Amino acid sequence: MRRKYDLVVFDLDGTLLDTADGIVNCLNFALKEVGMETMPSQKIKQTIGNPFSKIVADNKMIDKEVLINIQSIYRDKYKTLGIKGSKRYTGIIEVLKYLQASGYKTAVATLKVESGALAILKAHDMDKYFDLIYGVDVNNTYSKADLVQKAMTTLNIPPNKTILVGDTINDLQGADIAKVDFLAVTYGFGFSLQNLDLLNNKALIAHHPQDIIKKLESVVS
Repeated sequence: MRRKYDLVVFDLDGTLLDTADGIVNCLNFALKEVGMETMPSQKIKQTIGNPFSKIVADNKMIDKEVLINIQSIYRDKYKTLGIKGSKRYTGIIEVLKYLQASGYKTAVATLKVESGALAILKAHDMDKYFDLIYGVDVNNTYSKADLVQKAMTTLNIPPNKTILVGDTINDLQGADIAKVDFLAVTYGFGFSLQNLDLLNNKALIAHHPQDIIKKLESVVS
């Protein structure tokens, strides 16, 4: 009997880092810049983890060109204000250190633009714990599943040896499409004790970062 997983892929927002304040502040800054009303912080937080267009368009009817402009302003502002408005979840560094020391391959698959994901992880001294850090390009070409599949291909690890760790339904759907297992964290933005029925018994569940290791190693092959 040996551990089941060789590759652990992490979502970023709501899984590795609490980025809520930075996202809220930068998005509302961008909306004001184009003359639009700001959005309630709680409304934004409820949609973090979705593609950028969904976070905004779910709440407002926006022309595509305006949406592109909002996203450009948002990403430029996030380089400074967004990083300052983020913090590591307590215990997550210890999880990453353990996985690295134990021989797991680790990757990040985030719908943040890739350069921004790398910058924020570097700012928190976390980039060194990952074999790969993948995000979207400026045109939002990739889905969550695309990024997970890209990590598996690069590291030559099959789906049955891979698990995605994330905090939203979008992460769960990405895992399903990529045909990998899923570990849901409830300390982030999407899942909570009140909506775990959304998982349909499809996932392991971690209520604290420290639980991630226990759940990963509870599954053997």
